[in-house]
Amino acid sequence: MDDAFAVVKRTTPCPYALGARISYGPQWDPALGLANSELIAQSLAEWAKTARTSASHGFVIGIYSPEAADFGSVTALLKTALQHLSHFDPNQSDCLQRDIEQTDWQFEFAGLRLFVNVFAPCYPPGHGKRVEDPERVFLFFQPEYSFDICGVNRDNLAAKRMIRRRFAEAGSPYSGELIDQRVEAYLYMLPLDPGDPPVRWWE
Repeated sequence: MDDAFAVVKRTTPCPYALGARISYGPQWDPALGLANSELIAQSLAEWAKTARTSASHGFVIGIYSPEAADFGSVTALLKTALQHLSHFDPNQSDCLQRDIEQTDWQFEFAGLRLFVNVFAPCYPPGHGKRVEDPERVFLFFQPEYSFDICGVNRDNLAAKRMIRRRFAEAGSPYSGELIDQRVEAYLYMLPLDPGDPPVRWWE
């Protein structure tokens, strides 16, 4: 388990995180550069084969970047990382060529619809997506079915209110209005401030 992301998992106000069953991709090797993408894609594909039957909640990769503390650089990194992974998708999904702002859009890999969550040191202290490792960005791939495992879906209003309240009480509020737009791509990389416009990372 990666220590930096383990801290996020242990300290986030999300009530489901601590008990989540998560797999981790191979350690990022700075000497390999973009060759890391193929190794990570292979690991992600292997995880995807049994993710649903094992009721896995997600898959985490850590990407080394000396610019991880810069918000714009992390935004560009998200786009590049998903493009590279998609290149090695065994199912050859064309998801990144579709209209990303449609409400039914999700990143797809190896036949799974995946919600992507960015955690990085570019976020300020107290932000729900901040990590303390100064040179790594974490991408958490959460399969769509996992929300049903937790009972957190768009129809469970009580669960949504409870989670938002916990984040607000912990000093890490996020924009409920942004989430309620139901454009999943807007939620992959949250803005620095809850009141800021959506981050259009794909452009």
